[in-house]
Amino acid sequence: MMPRLRASRRGEFRTGSSAFTELARGGDIFPNEPLETSIDSRLRALSHHHRLRILAMVTARPVSATDVAANLGIAHASASYHLHQLAAAGLIVVAGGPQPQPRANGRPKQFYKMRTDPFRGLGPRTARLLDRAMLSDLELRLRQPGTTRTVSDAEVWLKPRDWRRLVDLIGQASTIVHERGQAARTRGAKHVSATTLLLEFRE
Repeated sequence: MMPRLRASRRGEFRTGSSAFTELARGGDIFPNEPLETSIDSRLRALSHHHRLRILAMVTARPVSATDVAANLGIAHASASYHLHQLAAAGLIVVAGGPQPQPRANGRPKQFYKMRTDPFRGLGPRTARLLDRAMLSDLELRLRQPGTTRTVSDAEVWLKPRDWRRLVDLIGQASTIVHERGQAARTRGAKHVSATTLLLEFRE
């Protein structure tokens, strides 16, 4: 049975992630896989707001449990647990490349990155549930003390040329965020969050 995803101030239920753009396409719901084991596992993995935040983090650069703990202000063991849950659900994978230097306990840090097409096959109904989760997490971010924001909202009619230019500009902004993101608490870097949403209505 599909778990109930609910919003609460505690964080039981975003991710601001370019990977989520594929959700808007809709499509069949895992035509060749059981609903209970496929979609259910990914939704369950995102039922905690920390994991939604982590998923947003790994779109920019591979992260370790140490990075997550520093960025979210949680214990290292909790960060490691959330990463393992996301990996078990198939949303993130261990990043390849050279192995880092071992830690004090002799084991190297494990880095994770976003899996390619982590939400492939989700149907419109499940996509809407994820949309609700993202909006709920955005509300939690807005409530953080000391947060400053830049907001723009408009519902207008644009000529196709202007719309394409707008989409391109937002794409450039997304590229900056996802390709130039720094490690948590990098000296001189600002801790920011960027969530973009463009809607084209079908008349």
